[in-house]
Amino acid sequence: MSEVGAAGFDQQDFLKLLRDHFGIPADTLEPHVKLVDLGWDSLALLEMIVIVEETTGLKLQERLENQVTAQTTVQDAGAMVSAAIAAASTDMSAV
Repeated sequence: MSEVGAAGFDQQDFLKLLRDHFGIPADTLEPHVKLVDLGWDSLALLEMIVIVEETTGLKLQERLENQVTAQTTVQDAGAMVSAAIAAASTDMSAV
């Protein structure tokens, strides 16, 4: 498991991912903004999940693909990603 997967992934990590991998300006990443308002569609959501999986070394697609949608806010998406990572990390440590 990667260092991020073991240490957790918080809202700041999610915002950094949005800035670094998707080129979203920091001043547009308000908590209440919906992902669709950032120009996201289902392909961008899938890409985000893949990037988080690569970053953490955890399989998250099944946990996130029906939770995070284009209508999800930035804050809620970050919380959902963090919760999925925590759950997957717990599952991995139980093996």
